[in-house]
Amino acid sequence: MTTTTVGFTVTGEFVTEFARDSFSGGDWRRAITFLTQSIEGLSVEQAIDILTGKKKITGKNDEIDLVDDNEPNPEYDEMVDYHYGSIYELKGSFYQPYAYVDSYCQDDLVGPGEGVNKHHPYCEHRIGFDRKVDSIWRALYYADHAATDFAICLTLAKDHNEEAATRDVVVLFKEVQMPPFWMTANSAYPQEVLDKYFESDRELKRKGGWGRVASRENLYSKLLEKNLQPEHSSEIPQGLVGDNDLVRTLAEGTGISPDSIASLLGEQDFESRPQRDKNLTSDYGYVLRDGSFYGCRFFEHKALATRIFKHLGGCPEDRKGEIEKDPDKLGESLGWIKITKSQFDATCRVFLPEKLTAPQKDTMAKWMVDRTGVQIVGEYMEF
Repeated sequence: MTTTTVGFTVTGEFVTEFARDSFSGGDWRRAITFLTQSIEGLSVEQAIDILTGKKKITGKNDEIDLVDDNEPNPEYDEMVDYHYGSIYELKGSFYQPYAYVDSYCQDDLVGPGEGVNKHHPYCEHRIGFDRKVDSIWRALYYADHAATDFAICLTLAKDHNEEAATRDVVVLFKEVQMPPFWMTANSAYPQEVLDKYFESDRELKRKGGWGRVASRENLYSKLLEKNLQPEHSSEIPQGLVGDNDLVRTLAEGTGISPDSIASLLGEQDFESRPQRDKNLTSDYGYVLRDGSFYGCRFFEHKALATRIFKHLGGCPEDRKGEIEKDPDKLGESLGWIKITKSQFDATCRVFLPEKLTAPQKDTMAKWMVDRTGVQIVGEYMEF
């Protein structure tokens, strides 16, 4: 039997590089342990000097030395900053930003079988103020780990995320491991943490209500995102089909197929005689000058206005040309009350004309019974 002896050489350069790779990769505990256990007599303080670039190990095997490291290493410094430079400390725990929420939908208002958002019990993890609070706890619906993440409203600059213009949005932070004990996490200014996060060439994930449900409501949200106002647009004809150029343009980037968009927009009824909603059950529609209320579905004000003018009249002769172009705007200019409901916060909004008739006041007083969260747009008055 032949025995072969193999010799191994461990260089100081290898030890230094391996430890720094672990450290710059986010595992500072492993880096410290490796150094102190690999080099007999090396103290924790000396190991920190190696990881921070002040010292390095030279030589090989038993003939090694700890010497000053005067060579700049910007790539290493960037990686260290990437992992440890944007950590926020809150109540003894540590967090990093990972996403922002810039849109909401009805899904985040109510949890299954509950009267509030299903993550509402975890609101102690949020920090916020005044009117921002509602958006903050609703944003937790989109968190990866709502029980441990926290949300805060911060300023997101456009040059960091092109889809979000410079404005305040809710930013989600996830819990991370404690940073190296010789480094101090920011515990006072989360905005500085976010700015530092972007300085290391990171981006936040975009979260929110966009694209959650293939519905008329979702389509409308998508079109708003493209700065289109489909409800008031004369460019959307009746009887759309999937191969229509306009439909393909609207579908681009929405995640909804052209055929689906054509179907959704095509659901509107521009022909039948409108039926008066005597029980005032709808959250969408118009109250005419005589106090009669005609309800519709979301996204259908234009179609409803067309049907009202077609079957009930009420349009001055010299303005009939406006019916085909913008019937809903025409109705509002003639003193109709428009009622709609936000798909973002479920708030009913009432758009008042300059002057209300007595029958309109009476109808609105009845319509508002048992409805909460109604926003009056126009001159304030009590019904």
